[in-house]
Amino acid sequence: MFYLNDIEYFIPDQKYTIFELSERYDLSEMQLSIFNRFYGLNEIPVSDEPFAEVLLATCQELIERNQLDRSDIKVLVFSHTITSFQPFSYTQLTDLKTKLDIPNALVFGMTTNNCASSSFALDIINRLLARDGTDKAIFITSDIAYCKDSQIIADSTVLGDALTVSLLSREATGFELISNKRKVFGQHSMCSWEEGETLKEFQKEYTNRLSDILCETIDDADMDFSDIKIVIPHNVNIISWKKVALLANFDRKKLFLENIDKTAHCFGSDVFINMKSVRDKQLLEPDDHVLVGNAGLGAVFNGMLWRYVGSDHL
Repeated sequence: MFYLNDIEYFIPDQKYTIFELSERYDLSEMQLSIFNRFYGLNEIPVSDEPFAEVLLATCQELIERNQLDRSDIKVLVFSHTITSFQPFSYTQLTDLKTKLDIPNALVFGMTTNNCASSSFALDIINRLLARDGTDKAIFITSDIAYCKDSQIIADSTVLGDALTVSLLSREATGFELISNKRKVFGQHSMCSWEEGETLKEFQKEYTNRLSDILCETIDDADMDFSDIKIVIPHNVNIISWKKVALLANFDRKKLFLENIDKTAHCFGSDVFINMKSVRDKQLLEPDDHVLVGNAGLGAVFNGMLWRYVGSDHL
């Protein structure tokens, strides 16, 4: 068994409306109105705080709240979309490992699958943790949209700054991972720079592929949508998720869409922020199932099925 025990996140207090950032996106008033009214995007968190300091503080909060023995932390993984640039011989994760005083942790980063890298990271962490015992893993997602290419996806969404830190282990608290399915469509590897026929294909098939992977994920667990309490989306936009609900034939009232207008799309952090929000709002009872939908440019479509076990911290 593999469990997500706890989540801590940081979303900057500094937020701007999409209209206040019109120069950032180079969009007309009409285009901004479409993003706002139809896509449901309103506030965008923008961080000007030192990333390393915020990351360290967020990790410390998670470790201390769960009263972890730091020697039990065996894995530290950082999943991100934007490529990071660091001075020669400096490794951010190694520095974080030292400051957190977790000497037994294996550290590595993942970025190949962009906003869906978390799906691959969770499978790797599951394999690395001992089958029993007290081993723990810390999983980080974060991106700072520091340049225009990372701030907007044309005709789709705008992106905000955030980070999440999750605790994973064999301890039966929080959420149990039941199924983690994904499909990769490598013909879209140009990501935001895609054009021509492959771009048209990506746009045309986006909701179909997301719907298909959600259906495959619950089929893998011999369930159907009547068994799902809440569908947790990535926060790309509202209109695409309403279409996914129609295609997959589930009640769109199951969709948790409350954060889209508050955070916009925060890369790979969306689904973990939303999972914590759902728990904090006390929308779940033990044994409820939540279905998570995610996608990454490149292109990867991912569905994750979790069973809520219950926790003092989440």
